Amino acid sequence: MESPRRRQASPDAIAGREAAAFVRELNRQLGLWQASSVKLQTMAERLNSTGRSDPALAEEARALFKTVMTEAERFQGLLPSKPSKIAEHNRIQDTRRSFEMISARLRTSLQILGVEPRSE
Repeated sequence: MESPRRRQASPDAIAGREAAAFVRELNRQLGLWQASSVKLQTMAERLNSTGRSDPALAEEARALFKTVMTEAERFQGLLPSKPSKIAEHNRIQDTRRSFEMISARLRTSLQILGVEPRSE
């Protein structure tokens, strides 16, 4: 008895799988950073509304901002080595947007706390 033939995956499907594999671990980390950035912004807004300050919170936000920006640059640096079908895939674009949203939220938190991110 003959085994059923499997359809060959399209180049787009293959690129999608490769793009997903490329960003899988990074996207897990982005999820953690996203949660932390929301927590930090909420805490910053609460402090601001009461007129208090917390240097430790500002330092935590600054450190996370630096980490996120460093990883965003590293991610961007890896893309030129990828085939264009992967580098331009929607999964890659989604990861870029995640970096942008998290860094924007952290920037806002730092502004609320009255500090600027260090460009070290």
